[in-house]
Amino acid sequence: MGARHVLVRSLLGACSAIALVAGLTACMPNEPGPGGTGTPAPTTTAGAPADPGAPAAPGTTETRTIDAGSGGSAREYALHVPAAMDESPDLVVVLHWWGGSMEEASAAHGWADASDQRGFLVAFGSGVDHSWNAGGCCGTAKDKQIDDLAYIDAVIDAVSAEYGVDRVVVAGTSNGAMMALRYGCETDRDVGLAAVSGSLFVDCADGRPKDVVMVNGLADETVRFDGQPGSSGIDGMPVPDAFATWRSIDGCGEPARTDSPDGQVHTDAATCADGRRTELITIEGAGHQWPYNQYDATEWIAEFYGLGA
Repeated sequence: MGARHVLVRSLLGACSAIALVAGLTACMPNEPGPGGTGTPAPTTTAGAPADPGAPAAPGTTETRTIDAGSGGSAREYALHVPAAMDESPDLVVVLHWWGGSMEEASAAHGWADASDQRGFLVAFGSGVDHSWNAGGCCGTAKDKQIDDLAYIDAVIDAVSAEYGVDRVVVAGTSNGAMMALRYGCETDRDVGLAAVSGSLFVDCADGRPKDVVMVNGLADETVRFDGQPGSSGIDGMPVPDAFATWRSIDGCGEPARTDSPDGQVHTDAATCADGRRTELITIEGAGHQWPYNQYDATEWIAEFYGLGA
């Protein structure tokens, strides 16, 4: 992994200095506890709604409306089209945190910049009342049993029909990470998964093989590494068990661990049947956060999947 200083951006609660190396953080919106509503921070626009049938201009992000496939309800997503791309580009579907929004996700983690640099599409999902139905979590989406699986399918179908998409990666953070992993467990599509600060909240016994990368802070008090109830009362599967579940599904051998020279970052990587890969990256001292700067989770995910290549 090479020498890296680790800086982190907090996804939940008040800003706190996390002294991995430089100890710098930046605030993100609060996520509510179970049953709460949350108060999203002021958002930036994702662009005006697109003219139906008109392609998005290169290098822009536009809001689009689709039939979500759940009771005929219409829902939105924001599509970023890179400045240049291949005829059959890759697509990343990004799922925001609980209390977040597609606008905040598009501004928070550098996905649009990575898209422009590498030439892949990014669709920023929009959860009902800022939440996703990840099974055991969270908020309105869970309480009303919103069919977010159908919504993600609809987003992928809409973008694929317009752009002839090659590969698809579903990526999320916190509640969005939980949703990405649930989608991976329950879809027949061959998609890649990327989950940051999340774990499994559903039975994945019938899951089909997927490439998977998980990134978790070892000091996360919201989605705890050991699966115990966290500060928001969330108690999903222990992260090591979620990693083991995907290794079993993918027919992997035992993972090999590599550590960064400063001992702060651990990568457990497994080689699996049919060329699949499953990896767990853990960060000492990091909480419920998205790594950025010299250790950039967005860029790492893009490299892991070779997006735009």
